[in-house]
Amino acid sequence: MNNNSSETLGTKITLYLHHNIAGGWRSAYIDQWSGKAICFPLEQMSQVMEFEKSERLSCVYFLIGAEPEEDNIKRKIYIGQTDNFQNRMADHRNTKDWIENIIIIRNLQEFSINALKYLEHKLFILIDKVNYDASKNRQEPQMPNFALEDKAGYEIILKNIQILIPMFGYDILRSMDVVEDSESETSVEKNILKYKEASGFSLPDGKFRVIKGSTVSSGIADHFINHHSNNLRNSLFEEKIIENLVFTESYDFKSKSAAACVIAGSAVNGNSAWK
Repeated sequence: MNNNSSETLGTKITLYLHHNIAGGWRSAYIDQWSGKAICFPLEQMSQVMEFEKSERLSCVYFLIGAEPEEDNIKRKIYIGQTDNFQNRMADHRNTKDWIENIIIIRNLQEFSINALKYLEHKLFILIDKVNYDASKNRQEPQMPNFALEDKAGYEIILKNIQILIPMFGYDILRSMDVVEDSESETSVEKNILKYKEASGFSLPDGKFRVIKGSTVSSGIADHFINHHSNNLRNSLFEEKIIENLVFTESYDFKSKSAAACVIAGSAVNGNSAWK
């Protein structure tokens, strides 16, 4: 095989099911990286601690709530960091909202306090608050003071976390390039919506990104009031991703149709709506 420098490099991931159950205790590793992500039901925490041969565990963690029974209710999520996971979880046990943990640890050495606080801050910003309720955090975790030369290492960890978490079936985090309004949008072929001044493009994972500055309709059709995409539309307004009928930042939708419906305020076919 010819190793051309322009070749796209992938990521080798190992997903291990501790009990051969897809929704049970599972771990995800990236080849050549010393960290790993672990996802498990709360009831199995003692088994995880024993397996990791640790009474403490320094980690960044997510608590995941149950899937809401109603369409207009967001799933609860909490982001935290600790140098003693077992003790920290004792504070959360009184809350019955949580059903599952995701923790990110390092195998060879523990995270520094600054690394934990940096990751907690950045991950909180990246939580998809349109679909997840992060209000249990009460306030945004603060960015710590850190040595500038450490930032590159922190960012590598952050990117790896973004790669690993979807392996557990959770679409929790938004893309960093969306939040930071990356210039990468200039190099793609854009689709234009027929109904409004809106543009976007398909992503490699099947999602559809509507670009910052796109406009949406001022009203909605009668048949759209109880449509599930109208709940999404309302959430985008609440989170100020849409303000004054304009996208204040780019946003990734699960499909072309979801994007078209939100913008048009009507149930439309995404394949024919975008041109």
